[in-house]
Amino acid sequence: MRNELAIWLNSPLLNTFSTITLKQGIQVHEQNQQWFRITPELVVKTARHLRDRVTKALVGTSSYRRGYRPPFIVFHHYDEDVRHHLHIVHHKPDAMDRLEFEMLLVRVAQKLEWTHKQIHSVAIDYADGKNAFHCIKYGMKESLDGFVPEASFIDNGNFH
Repeated sequence: MRNELAIWLNSPLLNTFSTITLKQGIQVHEQNQQWFRITPELVVKTARHLRDRVTKALVGTSSYRRGYRPPFIVFHHYDEDVRHHLHIVHHKPDAMDRLEFEMLLVRVAQKLEWTHKQIHSVAIDYADGKNAFHCIKYGMKESLDGFVPEASFIDNGNFH
């Protein structure tokens, strides 16, 4: 997967960089105000659900697919001073405009239990090279430690 990731990170087909903030916990009992904190397993599960639901909204289910399954590369970040959040490098179909794609992402993400309302997407501009490099470097935070292979999809270069 890491070799495939290295190939795809240089692909102009990865044309969108999104950041999705996750809830740090959810209240399980209102009366005694107990909170359940998010775990690394829940982060991966949320990222997988997000990937699957965005893919379904774009191209349909595996049995009734309308077009190719777009690449979706997920990085998870968290430290003591920053909320859990996902950085996603993915493909916006050419047939959709930027606003339509961002609204689809927001609509899908807001239905998930652990996503927060803070969602931001920007186009990756390969014309100057700096924006794409900056997004990918920011997503990796100097290493592949935050890479979430369980929630990422890369098609070995067989991208149609």
